[in-house]
Amino acid sequence: MDNNIFQTIKQTISKHDFKDFVQSVYGIEFKSGNAFCPFHDHDHNTPSLGINSDSNGAFFKCFACNASGDITKFVELKEHLVPLQAAKKVCDHFGIPNTINSKEMSEEEKAAYEAHQAILKAENEARMKKEAEQRAKKELALKARLAKTAPQLVENKLKNYDLIKDQISAIFPIPGKNFDPYSRELIGYSFEHKSLAIIIRDANGAPVNIKYREKFAYDASKGELSSERMSGKWIGESGAHASPFPLNFYNDYQGSTIVICEGEKDALNLMCFNTCALTLGGVTASWEEYKELLRDKHVFIWFDHDEAGYENAVKKFYEIKDVARSVRIVLFYMIGKNFSKGYDISDYLYDHAYKFQNASPLETVAFSCFEPTNIIIDEICEYFPELSKKLERYKQNLPIKEFRQIKAEIMAQDSEGNFINIFPVKGELDDKYVDEVLNNAKELERKMGERYEEFKKAYIRNFLLTEEEEKNFERFSKAFSDAFRINKTMRTNYHQTHITDMVASLNQTFLKLGYRLGEYKKNLHVWASNHFMQIDTNALAKFIHTHWMEAAYVDKKKKSRENVNKIVEDLTSLSLNLDEIKSHEPRRVINLLNGTIFISKNGIITFKDKHDYKDAATNILKFNYDTSAKCPKWNKFLRDIMSDEDDMKTLMEFIGYCFLPSHEFESFLFLYGKSGANGKSVILDTIRNFFGEDNVSSLQLQQFEGHQLCALTNKLLNIGSEIDKNGTDKGQLANLKAIVSTKDAITINPKNEEPYSLLPNEKPKLAFAGNEKPKSGIDNGVFRRMLLIVFDKEVKDGQKIRGLSDRFNDELAGIFNMALAGLKRLIKQNKFTRSKRMQTELEEYKDSVNPLRTFVKDVIIADPDYFVPSAPLYKVYLAYMNDKGGKPLTQKNFAQALRDELTLAGISCSYGQKRMTLNYAGIGDRPRCFFGFRVTSDNLDFDSVKIENGGEIIINQMNSYQAGGAKSDEN
Repeated sequence: MDNNIFQTIKQTISKHDFKDFVQSVYGIEFKSGNAFCPFHDHDHNTPSLGINSDSNGAFFKCFACNASGDITKFVELKEHLVPLQAAKKVCDHFGIPNTINSKEMSEEEKAAYEAHQAILKAENEARMKKEAEQRAKKELALKARLAKTAPQLVENKLKNYDLIKDQISAIFPIPGKNFDPYSRELIGYSFEHKSLAIIIRDANGAPVNIKYREKFAYDASKGELSSERMSGKWIGESGAHASPFPLNFYNDYQGSTIVICEGEKDALNLMCFNTCALTLGGVTASWEEYKELLRDKHVFIWFDHDEAGYENAVKKFYEIKDVARSVRIVLFYMIGKNFSKGYDISDYLYDHAYKFQNASPLETVAFSCFEPTNIIIDEICEYFPELSKKLERYKQNLPIKEFRQIKAEIMAQDSEGNFINIFPVKGELDDKYVDEVLNNAKELERKMGERYEEFKKAYIRNFLLTEEEEKNFERFSKAFSDAFRINKTMRTNYHQTHITDMVASLNQTFLKLGYRLGEYKKNLHVWASNHFMQIDTNALAKFIHTHWMEAAYVDKKKKSRENVNKIVEDLTSLSLNLDEIKSHEPRRVINLLNGTIFISKNGIITFKDKHDYKDAATNILKFNYDTSAKCPKWNKFLRDIMSDEDDMKTLMEFIGYCFLPSHEFESFLFLYGKSGANGKSVILDTIRNFFGEDNVSSLQLQQFEGHQLCALTNKLLNIGSEIDKNGTDKGQLANLKAIVSTKDAITINPKNEEPYSLLPNEKPKLAFAGNEKPKSGIDNGVFRRMLLIVFDKEVKDGQKIRGLSDRFNDELAGIFNMALAGLKRLIKQNKFTRSKRMQTELEEYKDSVNPLRTFVKDVIIADPDYFVPSAPLYKVYLAYMNDKGGKPLTQKNFAQALRDELTLAGISCSYGQKRMTLNYAGIGDRPRCFFGFRVTSDNLDFDSVKIENGGEIIINQMNSYQAGGAKSDEN
């Protein structure tokens, strides 16, 4: 192992391990990513030693003295050790197994080693003490100089403001009410450098650095400033440490939102818009020392639109995420596509100042703020390809596998081309005999060693190389003769196998790789380490036919699609019965990336931080369960497009309801908006992203019939994105009611397959959207189940954001928390939140679908002492329908329909014959009448109707009074 220990160390020790090691063991100080090199005199002027990594591992390099190497080399140089002893020290520190110095040292060797270590320790302590004293001395000198210079710079600005105000306005063009009071002691002017200056002050107001917008270079030979400008902008004092700025505004700020920006100019410009920002004066400085300033804050990292900005924004995200309440990175390329490289906050504030009259800068970029997910990192690298390698280590390994990955594992080969995970299909030949023959050949190979290959080649060419090898010919010949003699048998007869042999072999491969098979609703699933993933049987069959059979040495005559289909059928039949497991689990079982969540019908939530195939989870949400996760962008979006906060509650209650293992609340969601660009499609697309494509079906309401219902299997939700207002007359609404009902199971009839049932806890929830309201077949049963949310805010073209639904993908864990809170509220209330607006909209919808309902509202007044003849009342109804438009009911159906509608309206009514004291033409002296109400024309545009024989009757005179309660003669 000693020979390979150096390579092992390189492969084991990361750049961060290396840096921690030199800091903790040798007390070496890092500044802005670099350290003061211990291998040469530096006087603490410039940190010159950097630690980086490449494909060969972590390494150090000093650009001043050119010392370089890996961590072992560093220890070798630092402690004057031989390489092996340096490697030993590294291994012992990091717990890397090794056999270096495994032999016990003598007492004399131990004493010498300990003495050497003591000397090194003393030298390090002395060096560190000296360096600390030098630093302290320099810091005191710098503070004294800054304390003297800063007031003079401020005074220069104040006394000469009229002369320099244009320079200030050029940098801070839109000063808000905060600018003058907070920038008074932060901005100065230097006549020496003819430049504006920004003064960095600590929490007590003492200056710790001064940055000049432009600075003259110092001519050491003359001991004075030259006439040439130094390169760059905002040049600070030599030896000054990075410090947060501006602390005076931060200390007075009462909010919980902080922007980390690139430079002081950006921070002050944000302050002008009452946005609190902090900067360390660049993107590379570490926040480690100042992380407490960010504790429990909502932090937005907003750096420039360039490689350094995005690279360091991702780094800062991971540096501060453990203390901040939330962290997001603002992406300029999401705000707009045409920003030039280097575009910064100050540019944006100047170009878009008109937007900030009614919103803060952060509110205007709210939908452009993200966590650095894999997708975001890939997008950053599309804009700046040179960041691909640098940001690769920040990408997460997502554990969601696809079947193509499983196929690749099955077909994996070693360096010699052998399939390492495929078990050749066994036949009826004696395994013991085959093994014995092959083992004899292998034993001979082992004994002959290096000469084996040469000997074998010579044998095949029918001649021998030496006389000595001729002595082994008989043994060699017999072993190979036996092997060759059975070769054809092994490759043909041996593999003339049955279907059961093929199934056993393939199943053994799945088990070896940890892929347990399961069957759910007659579909084959595979345990992919975190859930049972459905396998497309056609894709599996093609894989078996075109790849696996050849690799498993299946006889050519057996390679048929018929046999392949039988293999798939047998694999399915022999797999774990997931239906049975699920039937004994009353809770909803949902896997997430970091564990399993169980939700009972009472809304009790249990989380288990591991995945287990015994839970039979066939659904997975592709994010972590994180109880602290928030979703500010999603909240803002809902507030922007929804007029009623109760509608927001209803929406989140419904999303939570999708996780309830029952249909106890018998409801479906309908998002309605007369026009597009109102947000409902974004909501449905976001919900689809939230649940994942595998957990959502896409049947439109008009498709709720026949074989198409098969799409609902193993789904949490069905989303119909556009309802056809006229396409619901083939039993679709009856199926809708059955799906959302509490008790009903529904029968699924797959095409050319046996039917099966979806039990109540297996049926998905339903959501629809439409620009039109369906009217055909809609009845009170549908209305009772409908959660109607109306969208009437139109998003203007200038405010539209393309791909907006994808911008919530980093907030899915937060949306999940909102949904679970909505579910808890739903169960506590024992009903969905229904806003007053929803109730009003539903009433109007009911009226538009059922004119008889409005007829009752407009014409009929409940009164138990009155009755009305049916025939003239029907004439009033016909005139009403002619006036309102629509197809009237026949007279035959009118009486029963009216009685049903009156019952729904809470009006008690009976129907029967009654002898009349006044005879109306065409109705007889004992007509059928309605009892329990009277009619009025007050809400109509007409007050009379034509009756038989050209007569006319006044509507208000149709009512007959009967004291003590109107009733029929039969009573």
